[in-house]
Amino acid sequence: LMLASLKGHAACVSILLERGAAIDHAGQDGYTALMLASDGGHTACVLFLLERGAAIDCVRQDGTTALMLASGEGHAVCVSALLEHGAAIDHAGQDGSTALMLA
Repeated sequence: LMLASLKGHAACVSILLERGAAIDHAGQDGYTALMLASDGGHTACVLFLLERGAAIDCVRQDGTTALMLASGEGHAVCVSALLEHGAAIDHAGQDGSTALMLA
């Protein structure tokens, strides 16, 4: 699921979730599938994961969220999707950075 999200393969994300993949599993680096899709600007995957109930405000060890990742990479459509689904706009990472600061 994480690799499919990273690569933007929405159809594979769908199949994996239908087969029971853990939607909010985080890797050793703290990234979830939603974070990887957001960081890569893969809006279709982001929307699909959100519609299937992915936790929108999971944080990595450094406090980074999917919204911060999308914002930092300039993925405006992903940022909009995350905000429309209720992402915490004022969340700050361990270094004090927010999504707005990273944009």
